[in-house]
Amino acid sequence: MKIIDAFTFYNELDLLLYRLTALDHVVDYFIIVEATKTHAGKDKELFFEKNKHLYEKFLPKIIHIIDEDLFVPDISAGQQWNNEIHQRDEIYRGLEILEPLLTSNDYVVITDLDEIPDPKVLFDLKHGNINHDYGALEMDFYYYNLNCKMAEIWYHGKVVKFGIFKSNPNITCNTIRMSRPNSIIKKGGWHLSYFGDGNFIKNKLENFAHQEFNKEQYTNIDNINTSINNFSDIFKRPNCEQYKIPIAENKYLPPLYDTMLTRFIKL
Repeated sequence: MKIIDAFTFYNELDLLLYRLTALDHVVDYFIIVEATKTHAGKDKELFFEKNKHLYEKFLPKIIHIIDEDLFVPDISAGQQWNNEIHQRDEIYRGLEILEPLLTSNDYVVITDLDEIPDPKVLFDLKHGNINHDYGALEMDFYYYNLNCKMAEIWYHGKVVKFGIFKSNPNITCNTIRMSRPNSIIKKGGWHLSYFGDGNFIKNKLENFAHQEFNKEQYTNIDNINTSINNFSDIFKRPNCEQYKIPIAENKYLPPLYDTMLTRFIKL
């Protein structure tokens, strides 16, 4: 079976290089969907297009989709979520390009860039060691760095057989993401959320779909840096539990973390 790794992309150039490198040996094609506007409706650079030279080794495997149809939303009406959904659903354009090369049993991984599937799981799917028509990748969840772990487990990354798309034209990539399948794939990967410095996180908060967090109390650089240093939630949510974990005590870490993710190790 083939593995198609499909995800949306904003501006995370280093994390993109990490993902491509970590998964290259098991992925047959990457579908990268990049938009000309942010989910909040601001014009943005095509960061992948501008920096393709950084990924020359992987270009033969990459289907780059440019979404030019995002719009300036009415934030008060929640229209920014339509932009996020539209960008994710553009993954299907990449699948249409690849369709002549695919069979019904090939696997499509649908995630955001910072949701890294475990290559061991992808290997087992590829070689028939495990079988899931539609499964949720059970991911360990981190904020800021590999030492700040969330108590919550992440289930939004999905794996689905290409035949599921072919058999039901009403299924979209976003409905795949937002639905909860019965099949859960244990040790499915790592959600590396807000992996960047204060300016990176501020930019994300100002531009992603969760515009309820685009407020000075959250986007203030001092607040962000204090949260990073204290292993605490940027948004001060009472039900959000996160804790420090030393690398030496962590038995399930992303591949190549000790060479490619060293700037995200705090302790």
